[in-house]
Amino acid sequence: MSNDWTDVTLGEICSPKQWHTIGKEDFSKTGYPVYGANGIIGLYKTYNHAEPVIAVTCRGATCGSISLTKPFSYVTGNSMCLDEIRGDVDTIFLFHFLLFSGFKDAISGSAQPQITRGDISKTNIVLPPLPEQKKIAEILSGINLCISSTKRKLAKREIMLQSIIGRLFMMPQASGDITGDHENDTPSVRRVPLKEVCTVRQGLQIPISERSKTRGKGMLPYLTVSWINSNFSIEKAEYIDAPRSSVILEEGEFVVARTGTVGRVFDGIRCVFHNNFFAVKCLPCINSNYLKHYLKSDALQNEMLERAGSTSIPDLNHGDFYSIEVPLHEPDNQKSIVAVIDSMESEICQIKKSIDALQNLLIGVSSDLLSGRKRVSV
Repeated sequence: MSNDWTDVTLGEICSPKQWHTIGKEDFSKTGYPVYGANGIIGLYKTYNHAEPVIAVTCRGATCGSISLTKPFSYVTGNSMCLDEIRGDVDTIFLFHFLLFSGFKDAISGSAQPQITRGDISKTNIVLPPLPEQKKIAEILSGINLCISSTKRKLAKREIMLQSIIGRLFMMPQASGDITGDHENDTPSVRRVPLKEVCTVRQGLQIPISERSKTRGKGMLPYLTVSWINSNFSIEKAEYIDAPRSSVILEEGEFVVARTGTVGRVFDGIRCVFHNNFFAVKCLPCINSNYLKHYLKSDALQNEMLERAGSTSIPDLNHGDFYSIEVPLHEPDNQKSIVAVIDSMESEICQIKKSIDALQNLLIGVSSDLLSGRKRVSV
């Protein structure tokens, strides 16, 4: 650490405080934003902070989360406000410092995590001179703004994609004008049940004793909901030796989750699949990618969830899946629809990569500047 940087505790530079909590019945239709444990939760007739304040969630699953409120806000007792920040400390710098360092050592309790005023006050802070604080805050805020802007762009593209998917699948489109405005068109595409365009078979629940954590010759990976949810972590991977052909996902097939994460669509590897999945094989009348895009749409995801029922373990059975209707466009239109959706999904994928790159940049720059490893000119 540089000689002109000082070590302090949070309690030395501010006054952590929990304000009075108001009930939702006291919220109003207009007024000032109310901050709870997870950001803005409503509006209220008055405010308890005229200036932006750092608010730290102090109980529950999100304990330790940090927000910088809008001016003229009401912060409830579910968050600890860092009030009365000392004059030689820049609020935005402190926000970025805490966002990077976190409150791991200040959180207590297991069943109900919490942060107390006494514990949060002991949090160690390293302060450069005030002009350098302001410059560091400016740099990190600039990266944060880029991240927020790119996330807004992503949200708009995802909404646009679902809107276009709705029009493409539900409305008849000429092959050369697949994304045009056809508000006055009359839907005439024939809708048929899935049983007329594909075949379905269910996987197998294989005993844990017959699964291997290492892959030997002739073994295939075992596709389970937990493996997908782990983003295909090597630690969660399991392998099956000499599986029967009826439970192997073959080329041209894809799986749809029938329980657990109902409606999840996956393809891409030759594997053995759990009985939580249907393996779907398209007949010649329908394009496999066309059907996958249709099933992945928000509308169809919601429909499959409804068909699976509202029990503690939703279960989409063969009959309910087979009876889902699909608009059967002409083959050329199916290909055009797939091309449009693929193009938009590719753009969305690139935006997500940009967000990842910016977040990695923020972590790297934060590490350098907040430790004093790299200094800024002021």
